[in-house]
Amino acid sequence: MNGRQARGRKAVSRQNPAYRLQRPYFCPVPRFAGSRLAEITPFRGIRYNDGRYADLSPVLAPPYDVISAADLEQLLHRSDRNVARLILGEQLPGAKRDPNKYARSAELLDEWLIDETLIQDRVPAVYLLDQEFEADGERKVRRALIARLRIEAFGKGCVFPHEETMPGPKADRLALMRATRMNMSQIFGLYADDGAAQSVLDRMAEVDPAGEGTGIDGVKNTVRVIYHPGLIKELAGALADKRIIVADGHHRYETAVAYRAELRVRRGPLVLDQPYEFVSVALVPMTDPGLVIRATHRLVSGVKGFAPDALFDKITEGFDVEEVGPDGRAILSRLAELADRHALGIVTGGGSRVAVRKSGTRGATGSARDLDTHILHHEILGKMLMLGPDSWRKGGPIDYVQSADECIAAVSRGDAQLAALVNPTRMDEVEAIAVAGRKMPPKSTFFYPKLPTGIVINPLI
Repeated sequence: MNGRQARGRKAVSRQNPAYRLQRPYFCPVPRFAGSRLAEITPFRGIRYNDGRYADLSPVLAPPYDVISAADLEQLLHRSDRNVARLILGEQLPGAKRDPNKYARSAELLDEWLIDETLIQDRVPAVYLLDQEFEADGERKVRRALIARLRIEAFGKGCVFPHEETMPGPKADRLALMRATRMNMSQIFGLYADDGAAQSVLDRMAEVDPAGEGTGIDGVKNTVRVIYHPGLIKELAGALADKRIIVADGHHRYETAVAYRAELRVRRGPLVLDQPYEFVSVALVPMTDPGLVIRATHRLVSGVKGFAPDALFDKITEGFDVEEVGPDGRAILSRLAELADRHALGIVTGGGSRVAVRKSGTRGATGSARDLDTHILHHEILGKMLMLGPDSWRKGGPIDYVQSADECIAAVSRGDAQLAALVNPTRMDEVEAIAVAGRKMPPKSTFFYPKLPTGIVINPLI
């Protein structure tokens, strides 16, 4: 089984009627009645032509929502075929600001299909993605299965969210989906494996790589293409009874649900095998040794009448407070020592302190109230600084930052009034919250590394 086998690729334009009428090659996978089971299927993915892009480094990009202006400049400098041009759109000449930016994405997609920058697999496949990276001084590898997953609305099937979503990103991604009729990237999902799925994945990993590429984040990505119907059927069976917890891509998943609803109305009657009934996912077992969750810290600014001493007077009513060194490493080290307690690092112009909640120990209870981020948002930012849920959104008085040192530097410069540092959310907490049907505050998790965009595109037509 060779990932480069020529039988799998075909160049074709989306404007060609043959593109829309091609019937998928038969691949027997289990079909299940009932909405509580995960239905995993292969698909005829669209990928960068491996005859030209065996090295995928120039064309890969991070997810759309973590690409900064500096990142975008770097990506576009890497290649004029970088996938960022598709997922972020380009303004058409003479067009008004924003409304038609994804029309250019659709045009580029067609151009790249015609000139064979992108080629569609002839037969359905699933894709194996290995990401090699460094974390906590160790070299790690995280393995993901990329396939189609039958869409179920949150709370009505096998797919569970863990974070709140916001309307702006969903509207943006729906505009891209309408224009291109594609899933440009994968939803990152997690499942509990009893070993059956891992056994199949290990055998799939014997296939030769179809491409490799290092992203701007320094992560090495290796993709394998699996056409073998027997292995795909076995893996689909092993995953059928799994709950899928969305790690990243909540907005894109809800967008896929909305797009499916639109197409059902437009296409009717209901045909459950239509491509838009599925969404492209990258699934990782929760026991994968390369699964890393990092903390996202908070910066607060613009609070009228902010008084650090008065704040700490209030904090001491429910927390034991201790002074710590002023640098991020010292605070994070102390927080790590208190990982079994509800502990927060609070930095103001008046100094750095660690606040440890007097009541309760940390545990995966399934209640959002037992999360450090919930305690921070509701008990300190909400009740003490009067920053309610409306202020948690992007562009408000709360910024979300990965680097503790960057947070502390912002306070030192006077760019922020307060920095709140937190321990990473644990995987057992994520699972308990999701399965209980509850939601965490925004940015409670940061799964690292992010999935690259540009490995494979999922057609919805």
